[in-house]
Amino acid sequence: MEQNSSPRPPAQPMGAIMAKELGEKNIVRTIHSMKDDVEEAVTKQKETAASIALAEVRKQEREREAALAAARAAEEARLLALAAKPKSHAGMTILIIFLILLIIGGGAGYLYLSSRQTTITVPLLGDLHFGQKKQAAPVVPVTPPKPFLAPALIQPQSEKRFALAVENPEHISAAIAVERTAGLTQGTVKNFYFTEQVPPEGAASLVASVGTNRLLSFMGINAPQSMIRFIDPQFMIGLLGETGSVAVPFIIIKTTDYGAGRIGMLQWESSLPGDFDKIFGTKLASTPRQSDKFKDIIVAGKDARMMDTNSDTGLVYAIVDAQTIVIAGSRTSISEIVPLTLGNK
Repeated sequence: MEQNSSPRPPAQPMGAIMAKELGEKNIVRTIHSMKDDVEEAVTKQKETAASIALAEVRKQEREREAALAAARAAEEARLLALAAKPKSHAGMTILIIFLILLIIGGGAGYLYLSSRQTTITVPLLGDLHFGQKKQAAPVVPVTPPKPFLAPALIQPQSEKRFALAVENPEHISAAIAVERTAGLTQGTVKNFYFTEQVPPEGAASLVASVGTNRLLSFMGINAPQSMIRFIDPQFMIGLLGETGSVAVPFIIIKTTDYGAGRIGMLQWESSLPGDFDKIFGTKLASTPRQSDKFKDIIVAGKDARMMDTNSDTGLVYAIVDAQTIVIAGSRTSISEIVPLTLGNK
């Protein structure tokens, strides 16, 4: 058998072999530790960058909140300053506007009243003396129209009152004659009304207008009894202005029965002119006429009768309706009065 003649390597001691293996293991361990350190460093770097970014975001949010808080504080301070600011300017502005409106309104009122020909005194601002007494300028009073106290069957423009307690028939007739002679503006009416105390004596008596029959009796007028029973208390005695300011007398009587009123007027014709003279101071009873009878005429579309004279001047009466009779001193005047009585229904 042949033996291998190649030389063997010299045998190494056991300690050397163990030292070599331990060194290789330390190298491996050393390599692994550096890798771990690098990875750990990278990880820490990423965490640090994220922390920095997060911290930056939080810082910006804190700055934004601080800015908003500062803005809110500034706005609240501004509002408080406005609330605490004195309002004298606003009050003065309102006062000035009020004075301007007052002056404008006063001027407009003055112009309006001036256009209506009414005298009125308006103090100017320069005439106001605060704290000083100044004599007031005279003011012309404006007299309101006098209300008509007596009931009237047609609208009058003037009136005159007679109190029976202090009058007599002659004085009333003379006073009405004066008014008639003085004349009256054409188309205007003057009313005469008569009053007395009811009852005649006593503290509780009242002043009242007298009725038709009471006045006829007081004046001594003898109307037919068949008519008197149907005469209504309402009546009117007055004057109507005609052309040339001639005042023509008239009477309006109300009846409660048409037939009695018509028959009564026919019976009254003979004494009617004299009774008319007793009230108005006229002289119709002595007026020349062709007969004592009245003649039929038409006045304003109504049946009428007139004294038989040669002119339109003379006593005339008209039966206006079932309750109204008009007696007047001329045909012209009764033609104007009849429509007025119809208009008051």
